[in-house]
Amino acid sequence: MSRRALAVLSAIVLAAGLVTLTAAPAQAAPTLLTCSGNQAQTYTPGLTMPQRPTLTTGVTSFSNCTGTTGPINGTAVRGFASNQGCLQGALTGPFTFVVGWDHGGPSTVRATDLVVTRVLGQTAVVLTGTVIAGQFIGATYTEAAVLFNVMPAACLAEPGVLSAAGPVVLVLGSAI
Repeated sequence: MSRRALAVLSAIVLAAGLVTLTAAPAQAAPTLLTCSGNQAQTYTPGLTMPQRPTLTTGVTSFSNCTGTTGPINGTAVRGFASNQGCLQGALTGPFTFVVGWDHGGPSTVRATDLVVTRVLGQTAVVLTGTVIAGQFIGATYTEAAVLFNVMPAACLAEPGVLSAAGPVVLVLGSAI
């Protein structure tokens, strides 16, 4: 199987898993804001097959946000150290980060649940939490991303997978 075919197959598997993970619960909170966007991550050192301590730095740009507040865009910058590899990642919570919005003030988010699925450096992430300060305080926070590694074979040798990027969706809901 070619590298391209393997990458496409991995992306399909991850996307199917992401859809399953983000299925709406029976009693979902009313939506305040829905955004699409892009997330880019770097890994230091790069991801390889065995897990090892890795610094992950990510920048997420939210655009095309719509909801009760009208059009708005935002950016979140996050960094954390954890054991990571091309097949697994041990991301832990809770942790706190800030989303800067282009209208109104920032939102401080406490992420309490993080589900990561990884196949050859292709990564699906679902992050949930609550806005604990700033704009949208009290809102539920659900972010889902699929991060594509364009060179899965990089998992097999140093320097490994150094970066991944892909689409992200954010939903802010009012507290139930």
